Amino acid sequence: MVYAAFCRKLGIPAKFGLLRFRIREDSVKNRQHVHGIVKIFVNDKWIYIDTVSNRDAWDHWGIRKTVTFEAPRFTCQKDVIVSSKYYDKMSVEEYDSPDVPEEWLIHMQKYLKTGKW
Repeated sequence: MVYAAFCRKLGIPAKFGLLRFRIREDSVKNRQHVHGIVKIFVNDKWIYIDTVSNRDAWDHWGIRKTVTFEAPRFTCQKDVIVSSKYYDKMSVEEYDSPDVPEEWLIHMQKYLKTGKW
């Protein structure tokens, strides 16, 4: 959400998206993970940007000691999301509204109250 706000402040169009995916090294079979991302318009095209796809995020999702994990590199030329060698069945849900999706706010409120997503 903060990344989208910064992009917009700089005049870069930004939209919200929601990734749904399964992590290949997840010990829980077929567990679906959900993760918010931003889509920005740069170099005359829209690209997805995942600003928190790093080892800490994967630890949060329960994928501990993922020795092979490598964070994506930001280039402004292509999508900046984790490599497909780490996940299966990824899909993206895009939001038409420029506002933060209501369901994200509900999840954030729940987290603030309970400390759990």
